[in-house]
Amino acid sequence: MIMFPKNYSIKRKAAGTFTKGIFTEGTETTITIVADVQPITGKDFEALNIGRDYKGAVRIYTDVTLNFSAASQTPDKIVFDSFDYEILELNKRDGGLITHNKYIAYLR
Repeated sequence: MIMFPKNYSIKRKAAGTFTKGIFTEGTETTITIVADVQPITGKDFEALNIGRDYKGAVRIYTDVTLNFSAASQTPDKIVFDSFDYEILELNKRDGGLITHNKYIAYLR
């Protein structure tokens, strides 16, 4: 549920391309979304079982569709407290009352 919505910046990188065997990075754009972002505690982060050291993680509640690691080679990043958090996973919330997306993002 989006309880305390604020504007957040999302860094979105286009897929790179190969031209004559040379890889060119995709360009990065920044969009603004409305979301509720909440830090995740160490125990909750450990429950994710993603095999990374805990540096920091957040939950993101929004109705915007974001690119995330499991579905994209170029996952979006959200700027939270001046740090870039990479979107890791999506949990759709289709409860009927308030439909929204819940994402987990971790500090890179």
